[in-house]
Amino acid sequence: MSALRCAAPSRIICWRAGPVIVYVPGVSNRAQSAGFQARSYARCRAFVAGALLLGDLCSAVAAPAPDYTRDVKPILEKRCASCHGRLKQKAHLRLDASALIHKGGKNGPIIVTGKSGDSPLIRRVSSTDESERMPADGQPLSAEQISLLAAWIDAGAPYPEDENVPASPAEHWAFQTVRRPAVPPVKNGAWCRNPIDRFVQLYSGGGHIEDTWDGHNDCVTNHKLHAGETDKPIAALMADLKRTGLWEETLLVWGGEFGRTPTSEGLGKPGRDHDWHGFSMWLAGAGVKGGQAIGATDEFGFKATEDPVHVSDLHATMLHLMGLDHRKLTFFHSGLDQRLTGVVERNVVTKALA
Repeated sequence: MSALRCAAPSRIICWRAGPVIVYVPGVSNRAQSAGFQARSYARCRAFVAGALLLGDLCSAVAAPAPDYTRDVKPILEKRCASCHGRLKQKAHLRLDASALIHKGGKNGPIIVTGKSGDSPLIRRVSSTDESERMPADGQPLSAEQISLLAAWIDAGAPYPEDENVPASPAEHWAFQTVRRPAVPPVKNGAWCRNPIDRFVQLYSGGGHIEDTWDGHNDCVTNHKLHAGETDKPIAALMADLKRTGLWEETLLVWGGEFGRTPTSEGLGKPGRDHDWHGFSMWLAGAGVKGGQAIGATDEFGFKATEDPVHVSDLHATMLHLMGLDHRKLTFFHSGLDQRLTGVVERNVVTKALA
């Protein structure tokens, strides 16, 4: 209890933390105390109640919305990204970037901006049904975490425009459709008496580096371009051979002088260097047993380790399919009977024969 004794004949009220008694000259202290004490308690209660109410209102008005980067993203990254992140997207839904949260998934929007009560995300994280609740693994989100998510949604789910969106593996070039540009027309087709005449010898590309299949600078772009240029023409050639009855009389060999390394040519350089240790050739047509792959490389794609075929073995097989014995196809030079397959004994790849 606080007291203030006044010298002047007027009432002075001094508000403190406790009840206040005002002393007026000429009136007994006991009487003044009894009269004013009750009124002071009532005034204090009203004052404290008003202050508390005002404080609640001020808190409600002044409380800032949760910050996405600081408050919301860490919750979603830690608890939801394993099922809805860049590597795995259940129901095509990603929660690891705000732009993707706004986009929603296969089942539609996951949040309704400004309305957390109508947002499927809040319903799922608040559910008591384990088959519906998110996250599916581990403990449910805490009440504080759910409250932060709801407050963020109610505030319009704001987020920084420059947020980095992690790339999905589905965007990798290996999952993209091969680009098939139009095949350049033949400049002078008058000499072609039969469609097969156009393809007695076919060389894909021309010039140097990126104009050919020599993808030192950017192997992905290079191979997508040239594979797109040759994919349909190869299929058309094979269809034409079968249509004209030349399939059983024609040997098709598709390949190059070497393969490409499984590693790039340096940091930030998507090109690939030459690799003769392991690469592929395909054969089709006369006498070839199709629908199979012979041999395999190591797990890195660097070196042939299973049923490796030497280039001279390939030559021996090609000559055999054309009715020639590679051991007897020789010419005398520098004191030796030279052969296409060399002086070392080579073998026909019998697995490739029909």
